[in-house]
Amino acid sequence: IARIRDICGSKGRVIGAVSGGVDSTVAAKLMHEAIGDRFHAIMVDNGVLRLNEAKQVHEMLNKDLGVNLTVVDASDLFLSRLDGVEDP
Repeated sequence: IARIRDICGSKGRVIGAVSGGVDSTVAAKLMHEAIGDRFHAIMVDNGVLRLNEAKQVHEMLNKDLGVNLTVVDASDLFLSRLDGVEDP
């Protein structure tokens, strides 16, 4: 926690990407513990997540762990770019 505070400093905001997996969830929680509401997590819903996964991640991080999280719905853009792709 102290190392994170040293790296981030005492001013400004920090953003971090999360996937909802163990690694990014732990990292987000540590960031929140270190710098509080100055940390904001972002998750991109690409349209190929499990059913309700983005909602579940939001509830876990925001409600259960107190981490500020914004879920960006990029599913239409992502899926449109896959149109015609047979073997990504």
